[in-house]
Amino acid sequence: MRPTGPSLALALSLALAPAPAGALGLQIGLSYSGATLASSGFIPPDTMGAVGPAHVVQFVNGEVRVHRKSDGALLQQWGSAGFWEEAGVSPSDNFDPRIVYDAGSGRWFAVEVDRRDQPNDFLLAVSHGADPTGGWSAFRIASDPSGVAWADFPSLGVNADTVVLTATNLRIGGGGGIGGGLDSTVVVVVPKADLVGPAPTAANATRFARLGLAQLQFHPQPSVDLDGGGLTTYLIGGGTVPSAIQVARIEGTPAEPELEGLGADGLLLVESYGGPPPAAEQPGPAANLETSLATGFSANAVIQNGALWAVRALNVDGRAAVQWLQIDPDTRILLQEGVIADPELDLFYPSIAVNELDEVVIGMSGSSESVFPSVYAIAGETVAGVTGFGELELLQAGLASYEIVANGRNRWGDYSATVVDPSDPRVFWTFQEWADEGGASWATQITQLFVPEPGASLLALAAVLAGVGTVCASSHRASGDRPEAA
Repeated sequence: MRPTGPSLALALSLALAPAPAGALGLQIGLSYSGATLASSGFIPPDTMGAVGPAHVVQFVNGEVRVHRKSDGALLQQWGSAGFWEEAGVSPSDNFDPRIVYDAGSGRWFAVEVDRRDQPNDFLLAVSHGADPTGGWSAFRIASDPSGVAWADFPSLGVNADTVVLTATNLRIGGGGGIGGGLDSTVVVVVPKADLVGPAPTAANATRFARLGLAQLQFHPQPSVDLDGGGLTTYLIGGGTVPSAIQVARIEGTPAEPELEGLGADGLLLVESYGGPPPAAEQPGPAANLETSLATGFSANAVIQNGALWAVRALNVDGRAAVQWLQIDPDTRILLQEGVIADPELDLFYPSIAVNELDEVVIGMSGSSESVFPSVYAIAGETVAGVTGFGELELLQAGLASYEIVANGRNRWGDYSATVVDPSDPRVFWTFQEWADEGGASWATQITQLFVPEPGASLLALAAVLAGVGTVCASSHRASGDRPEAA
């Protein structure tokens, strides 16, 4: 029966009412399995991915996969060593992948490092075009020509003029960690025009090697500039000064870059919560999961509408939680900060994406004493300069506790990726890890997320009540629908 009178009027009034800040929800589009421990063979996966006009590329330790964006079909798959060999370099023990699609140049950029605990190199690759199956060119860039340190945990940033690589240097044979104690940071700036030209080259890269941790702090993340801006690249890191983060800049020219904002000049005070707890809870007797690096920063930072957005892991009431930051990077003014926390869940290895409407999606792992390691996301919208978040959404339920302990560590992560679709600003994608059945198997999930137009769902409801539409059930599960362990 078609409703009449007050029912239709009420539906229409609700449909046209403005949604309050923080009411933004998510709708799941495509969602499919990516790399697994069985296909990769590595622990941890270091889950990373990017999205282009027609393709989705996932890059994890040991494996590169290209999916068709329209339906998720797997188009090409490499072992990561084979990927680099096909692109022109022969790797040795390559690890810690990062990948970015750059809409400005229509190219994909990827990086890893190789050779632990000895003089090693960045491996940098650029695609020949927007089709990632159409060939790549790769280059080696020495991380520390002095031979004192080796690069670990590389990161990748890009803007209109440069591609920027960073890594943490560990002392060769220094003990601690997986081969050497903390030594310094390295930053490499490569002119992008050299990489995307007819004869790709990284020969004109500039290296800032062995920067002291008091200069640039731990694990600085270079920005991915979604505004398509020029040379200036921003770096955000933390960990050496309580209640402070480092915001540095790369300026000058692509051929002669300069680092600005080192040391005390680049410090920015933020709310202090302490680093994340050393481990996240999970059901049963399995060892708890390693949650994050002590600095918390592990995922890409992004520039959107002139602001720098980043996320890091921290400790809220003894549980792993997520701090998000919006910063004016030129003035180093903190515009906003906030926390995503849950009284029942540890939330860890977050990543952030922001579209041109200042709508925000954060993807992450989550677990608890009764929840297997699962995939979550949360969406926020910005109204009058204030960003509010909706409910935590379960994207993929874990099926078991996860335990593969090596050297006393039950490793998870070490990071994840969340990105905006370059073809539609209201579409996001997140690449996350979850625990597959069996107790000793990680899996990854590639999930497409839609941010509805303001009032879209209520308008659809009004159409149904008016007799001109139908109701479709949403495929997502709310935060209350947590997967409980048996």
